[in-house]
Amino acid sequence: AKQLEGLYKQVEDEISLYHHHLKGRLRIGASFTIGEYYLPKVIAKFHALYPDITIELIIENTAKIADKVELLQVDTGLIEGQISKKDIEISAFLDDEMCIVGPANGSITEIENGATWIAREEGSGTREYLEHVISTSGWNVTERVIAWSNMAVKQMVLEGLGYTVISKCVVETEIKRGKLRTFNDANT
Repeated sequence: AKQLEGLYKQVEDEISLYHHHLKGRLRIGASFTIGEYYLPKVIAKFHALYPDITIELIIENTAKIADKVELLQVDTGLIEGQISKKDIEISAFLDDEMCIVGPANGSITEIENGATWIAREEGSGTREYLEHVISTSGWNVTERVIAWSNMAVKQMVLEGLGYTVISKCVVETEIKRGKLRTFNDANT
């Protein structure tokens, strides 16, 4: 049934292309950082060019978006984490800068001596990278707080709860305003 539905859609799309008029529905799955910070601008430009295409943006963590691609619940998926699904074609499309972020008055000494870390949920690409940073740093991690969105992670760091590893695009404004600072260099 899925193949017939796909074939029908393909024929419909080809007929639309023949008439030089694109219409239909595009389902995009994206992990949080990509869906919330990168895609809105891209979607706005796309919509200006193709106003008769309805775009549905589904935002979930990396693992859930990979599952949706595999189950054909989205037409394409954009994720920032690693996945191990053999039936999905994966290609890089964007570089993202990750950074260690903490309160403006925080210190590398505090990080090295057991700071609280705010992490994303299991299945998040950001969480995966945080785990990598912690495991390769040799830092003493005694406490963690888990949040299911970039906004919640950022707000907790702003409240002075602890440190995190997050995409720089999520915290750029707060860093520029001096409310947060990065700790990527051990000399800071």
